[in-house]
Amino acid sequence: MSFDQPLRAAILESRSKGPMVFLGLAYELGQTMRMRNPIIQTVPSDQFGFFNIVTDEDRAVRSVELFSKDVEKERFMKAIGLTAVSKISSRTYEVSASGELSVDGIPFPNLDGKRIGRINFAGPRGTYRMYSFRDFLDGTVEKTGALESLRGKIVLVGEGDITDIKQVSTGSMPGIEIHANIIENLNNQSFLKYTPVLVNTGILP
Repeated sequence: MSFDQPLRAAILESRSKGPMVFLGLAYELGQTMRMRNPIIQTVPSDQFGFFNIVTDEDRAVRSVELFSKDVEKERFMKAIGLTAVSKISSRTYEVSASGELSVDGIPFPNLDGKRIGRINFAGPRGTYRMYSFRDFLDGTVEKTGALESLRGKIVLVGEGDITDIKQVSTGSMPGIEIHANIIENLNNQSFLKYTPVLVNTGILP
């Protein structure tokens, strides 16, 4: 992708024409953030974010890291969902120099360690409407009037088949729909609150 200059030009052009485009990149939790890709380096920081989702030990997805620090440039890089919501929302989403996410100056609720959100899934797979990219190319979406229903909405583009299926609390789900849930949680500030398991103890006579 580093040599895809037409892609870079299209993303930059989108700032003044048509829908706003955001670019996602691969990232692993705990990895040092080194944004050496020429496209990543030249695209404005408010138009890219990382999209990798980390699974728990049992290979299920329950949470998302919302931002990570780029140690080389002393700045925080946002997850793609936070990037989109920060740019499109009428509210102000900010990550402070100390690494704390806030909305309109108020700390974002229910985050573990100030940056981990426990995903509150809206429902099972298929809760969010999905279209085949082929249906856009051949005009099917436009002919059925579905294209108009997307106006003013955040549209995610990615894999939706068996190549990117994860296990979540509501069953199996493609990664692209997990990101839709994350965006919903960010927009509504509805991540789940962690409640420690209470251990009852007693003294036997």
